[in-house]
Amino acid sequence: MTRRQLLAGVAWCLAAGAVQAGSDPRRQDLLLEEQISQAQKLSLEAGVTYQKWLSGGLHTKPAESQVKECLSGLEAFQNRAVQLAFPASRGAIAQWARLQKQELNFYLREFVKRTNQAELQKRWQQAVDIQAQLLEARRRQLPSLQKSPLLSQLAAYYQWKSSILALLQAELELAREVADAFDKRNPDSGMARKSVSLYQKAVAIRPPAACVRAHTLYMGRFESLGALCGVVLEAIGNMNQDAVSNLQENEAIYREKAAASDDASLAALKGLLR
Repeated sequence: MTRRQLLAGVAWCLAAGAVQAGSDPRRQDLLLEEQISQAQKLSLEAGVTYQKWLSGGLHTKPAESQVKECLSGLEAFQNRAVQLAFPASRGAIAQWARLQKQELNFYLREFVKRTNQAELQKRWQQAVDIQAQLLEARRRQLPSLQKSPLLSQLAAYYQWKSSILALLQAELELAREVADAFDKRNPDSGMARKSVSLYQKAVAIRPPAACVRAHTLYMGRFESLGALCGVVLEAIGNMNQDAVSNLQENEAIYREKAAASDDASLAALKGLLR
């Protein structure tokens, strides 16, 4: 058993104990988000490993070993997330888990056969689908959380989260346009304008004090998506290996910022429930 698997087991024992003890929906949601966060980190780690291998910075065998270890830990956190999800969101969480495992298996296949353009486009669409399932789960959880008796600070947090989820829906639609524009070689899709609009909508929101850091990171996330849109537009019609590398690099930056913003939101909730 690896150290990661041991920690995963301890985390689940604590989580299961809390739920069995009758924790309120907010704490159950917090435990769920913690499992999602750990799975997301392992998925990101696998992606970084893949990028190192692709650029020649890591040999195939150690890269394959690292991704397999990430996949093992990922599955453990995902299984716990499915069990912690509210009934209304359980299906979306299960679908998120399935798609995320597919992505890591894609890396393992790539160690045998390198990415071609069609596979790259498919992977982008897969990444969008993964986030779509998480967004759906979070939107389905929110009404139950807002119905619980809330202190003023928690009420403000969930109101802010509702606003963020609306922005994430717009972000998801823009991400789908990024994939579609590249697939159809359509540089006139208005993506740049929409990315600016998304950022401006985030700026217009006044987060509660507990959420300021998380909100700042969400704005950085939306800026990063705007930069990715620009790279896609530049690459359309000129897809060479440099363009592929540039796209993958910007996508990796965007994913890192997305994970950081979600983690900061989780930290804000954890602080309020403490």
